[in-house]
Amino acid sequence: MNFVNSTYKLFTFDISNPISFNNGTFLLFFTLFIAVYAVIYRSRTVRTLFVIAFSLFFYYKLTGWFLLVLLFTTTIDYFMAILIFKSKNKIKKRIFLIISVCASLGLLVYFKYTNFFLAGFSALAGSSFATLNIIIPLGISFYTFRTISYIIDVYREEIKPTYHFFDYVFYMTFFPLLIAGPITRAKQILPQARKHFSIKDAEVGKAIFLILQGLIKKAIIADYIAQYCDLIFDAPGTYSGFENLIAIYAFAGQIYFDFSGYTDMAIGISKLMGFNIGINFNKPYHALNITDFWRRWHISLSSWLRDYLFTPMSLKLRNWGKAGIIFSLIVTFILCGFWHGASFTFIVWGGLHGLAMAYDILTGKLRKKIKKKINHGIYRFISWFITFHFIVFTWVFFRTHDLSSAMLIFNKVFSDMDLSYFVPFINIRGLFVAITLIGFSLYTIPAHWFPKITQRFVDMPLWAKAIVFLAIIQLAIQFQSADVQPFLYAQF
Repeated sequence: MNFVNSTYKLFTFDISNPISFNNGTFLLFFTLFIAVYAVIYRSRTVRTLFVIAFSLFFYYKLTGWFLLVLLFTTTIDYFMAILIFKSKNKIKKRIFLIISVCASLGLLVYFKYTNFFLAGFSALAGSSFATLNIIIPLGISFYTFRTISYIIDVYREEIKPTYHFFDYVFYMTFFPLLIAGPITRAKQILPQARKHFSIKDAEVGKAIFLILQGLIKKAIIADYIAQYCDLIFDAPGTYSGFENLIAIYAFAGQIYFDFSGYTDMAIGISKLMGFNIGINFNKPYHALNITDFWRRWHISLSSWLRDYLFTPMSLKLRNWGKAGIIFSLIVTFILCGFWHGASFTFIVWGGLHGLAMAYDILTGKLRKKIKKKINHGIYRFISWFITFHFIVFTWVFFRTHDLSSAMLIFNKVFSDMDLSYFVPFINIRGLFVAITLIGFSLYTIPAHWFPKITQRFVDMPLWAKAIVFLAIIQLAIQFQSADVQPFLYAQF
């Protein structure tokens, strides 16, 4: 009887134990999945249906019957894309586009922003509206952006719609991307899904290396750092300015290692299945200005915002000149912040990045003149130092629950700083300091080293790879807190 109950729980949605790349349940199911996939993947039709079935099961294990919301969005947009393509009337095309976008955004707004707007109406009306008990389906922000990019690309005639329903379901439900992206485009995934291919041993080795690299970033570094960050950010007033400052720097590490770790695993799993989804991070903390940062951080999101929001808006306002570009940038990044979460903290975070991007535009010529007059290395260091600290301190708005908590943290840092905490802090939290420093040290490894490191792993004998794999799994278990930490970006 216990075996039956355990098996039933394993295959059904359990809100207290959702599936995730970094837990044992996923490892079990994925091992079974990849064993079958290795046998059937050369048959395109069988491969497509098998991946869809596993992806739907994966999403069901994540969110339960919110799976139906994903399927509803997928079905509506599949048919709307075909209607847009077939229609010769521009007005009809636009109507079908509006229906599709409103259906997708309508669901996103309902699940994610209803209570935010109710709270706003309550404040304006001076009365209290009861908030609704709404659970946000995991990944809804990401698959909404994927389907909107598809429908707009069809409307712009940049791609043709797929007439094969299961191909579109494959694109929308591809499980490595469901939790937190990257936000891939249909023109990137669908051509790969349609072709026949064989997976080479070298690609398998590279894929496993990426998965292990992601596991180190997420389960060992980010999750351990998170334990300290959670303590401070949940009650900043009870800690010193020094401890708050350490938490600010630590969270910059946590969010990078958490999200880039997820991305590495997503890319690795995709590669293991024969799919290339590109990169999503490129040393973002090396950026010398905020514009450069957004070319390196969450590349799939920043390119999506550029192609589907900023560029169309700035073209509409081209008569405004530079003012139109700046206005479009600020609006784009405010909406970027709002996309991340229904809170004024995210709006402030996005707005500050928009203003910083505007600053880059307004001071571009001046900075070029300054660059010519001072030492190149000094100029780069100053640019990096200012950019890095702007990013790090604006993360405070991203992490805190409300603006008052963010202001409290800044107040503690700038008015309650006592460096005498330094030595006792290292003595008490030595392991935390060591893990954080190791994390940032790994981050500083030059990008051009990674192909060589990856190739060395690929060239290792099977027994050596097995030892590395088991060692990393064991480390992840040792550093794991009581509960497996969810991916930070899964909440968005």
